[in-house]
Amino acid sequence: MGFLSTTELADLQDDFAATLPDTCKIEYVTRTGAAGGGWTETWATRGSAIPCRLMAVEGRDFPQLTAAQIKEGRYWLFELHGTQTVAVSDRITKGSLVYQVLQTNLGQSELIKQKVLTEIRQ
Repeated sequence: MGFLSTTELADLQDDFAATLPDTCKIEYVTRTGAAGGGWTETWATRGSAIPCRLMAVEGRDFPQLTAAQIKEGRYWLFELHGTQTVAVSDRITKGSLVYQVLQTNLGQSELIKQKVLTEIRQ
């Protein structure tokens, strides 16, 4: 049992989402069998104008990253609505840059916002 009612949690999620200044596109991969036994990957869109916030990662956000990795500028943090569907195999596009999803906080209870660790792909 949680501390918040379903309505209270939904209200907090919506209040947080109203602060998100940007939009992004989230895509998921689908795989189909190809001739010769290989796979063909196709990216399908979960949504193309999803409210988000993009921020640089700090050490306290994901302690498994080293200071050197953070300084590289390769890892970024997206914040999304607490009910937004996003998976580790997804990718997020913001502007012309593509970010591969590495980790989410989906396992937490009473989730007001999703924090999504990504790695920039060029």
